[in-house]
Amino acid sequence: MGTYDLKDRGMILNRVEEGRFENGKWIMLRVWNGDQAVDGLNFTDRAQVLKVKLGTYVK
Repeated sequence: MGTYDLKDRGMILNRVEEGRFENGKWIMLRVWNGDQAVDGLNFTDRAQVLKVKLGTYVK
């Protein structure tokens, strides 16, 4: 993998999965849709385990 200068890049939530670990393996229960992740990750009082994949884009 190369290195990047992030000063001209923005960050985006590329994919947000909700799930759990079972015997050390990730088990995805569902993918959050855009409405749930577009303004960032908004947590409630319900316990959740999330796997988040970040992406970058040129500003």
